Order: sequence, then C-alpha cells, then structure tokens
Amino acid sequence: MRCAVGVLLGLGASVNVEHVYARCIEEGDCLLWQGYCAPKGVPQMSDGETRRSISARRWLYQQMVGRVPDGKQVCVTCGNRLCLAREHMKPLTQREKMNLAASRGACSRPDATVNRTLAKRRRAKLTAEQVRSIRRRIASGEAYWRIASDVGVCTAHIGQIAVNKRWREVTANASVFNMRSNG
Repeated sequence: MRCAVGVLLGLGASVNVEHVYARCIEEGDCLLWQGYCAPKGVPQMSDGETRRSISARRWLYQQMVGRVPDGKQVCVTCGNRLCLAREHMKPLTQREKMNLAASRGACSRPDATVNRTLAKRRRAKLTAEQVRSIRRRIASGEAYWRIASDVGVCTAHIGQIAVNKRWREVTANASVFNMRSNG
C-alpha cells in the first residue's frame, strides 16, 4: 500500500508516513490534514492501484502501530476530524466512539438506552398518553392515515408505533397484537 498512496499525493512510487504528514498543518497538539476529505469530513487518500478511497487515519495507524483490531475504527480523541496526530488516534468500537463523543458534549447519545430514550422523548412531538391512544385506535382498526392526520405525524410513524419500532416502552395495557387477538 505504500506505493499506491504515493500516486495520489504526486510523490512518485514510494510514500511513507513523513510524506503524508507533509500534507498536514500543525494547530496546537493536532496535525490537520489538508488533502481530500470524504463528505463527512474524514481525511481520505486514494489507493493508486485500485483507485478506491481509503482512510488516511487508518492507513497511518497501520503504518505506525500495526493492524487495527477487528470490530474497531481508528478515531481521534481530540474531537477534530481532520487530525492525524498519532497521539490522538485510538482504535475504538462504535459504542466507545459514541461514549467519547457524548463525554465531549458532541453527541446527545449516551451509552445507557434509557437515557437515550428519555432524551428523545423530551424532543418528541407525541406524549406517552398520545401513544397509548394511538395504540388503542390502531387496535380498534382505525386507518393509519386518519390517526396520523389527527395527531400531526406521518402515516409511517403511526405504522412504526403499531409494530413497536417506535415508543416500544409505552404500551396500551398490552401490545397491539395481543389486544387484537383478545378482543
């Protein structure tokens, strides 16, 4: 992979970590990538042999440290997506990555499912009582579009409530399907 990256950077056939760092600028403790970034702002390089895009961060980590463990992504602990400083790179699982972001205040998705659900509910259009009412109306056979227009949400949202994809922690005395069979 050493040779392939050199093609993109215009550095000839051989490229090493120093060549990649030459494309960075120093800002505080961070080394910020000045090359191409993926749409979400992640530093990318092109593999000259297959012409596919590869993560600059992952490539650097593999060159300096070794193989990235299975199930982990190379993330930066400083929170700057453009940073390629070795001290800031760390292999993390998706859950660890989200917890790190939450601890920095960059994400409203804490680890505990209950806290995540409660945070969503504070921003929600519907209340638990409205959801119970929706479930009762669904169980009685009322059309989803009519319920949706009454409560001000889309029909798909009503369908997701019906199959417990949304608001699964709120029940209408029993699940929708149990109510239908009982009654």
